[in-house]
Amino acid sequence: MFVFTEAVDLFEDITASYYDYALLRKQFAGTGALQLINKTLKKATAELDAIGFAIQSNTNFHPSFDYTEELNESKKENR
Repeated sequence: MFVFTEAVDLFEDITASYYDYALLRKQFAGTGALQLINKTLKKATAELDAIGFAIQSNTNFHPSFDYTEELNESKKENR
C-alpha cells in the first residue's frame, strides 16, 4: 500500500506540475534526476507485478528492495 501511495503521489506531482515535457527534460538534463525516477519506477513496476503474481498464485510475497532506502538515496543524490 505504501508503494502505491508513493507512486500515486509522485505521478500527481509530476502531472500537476509539468505539462511541457521538453522544458522538463531541458531543466533536468545532466542532473540524473529523470534517470533516477525512471529506474525507481521500473523497480516499483516489477514489484507490483510480483505482488499481483503472489496474489493470483496465493503465495507469499517478498519485497525485492527497501523503498524507504530507495527514497532516501534518491533525495541524497538530488540535493
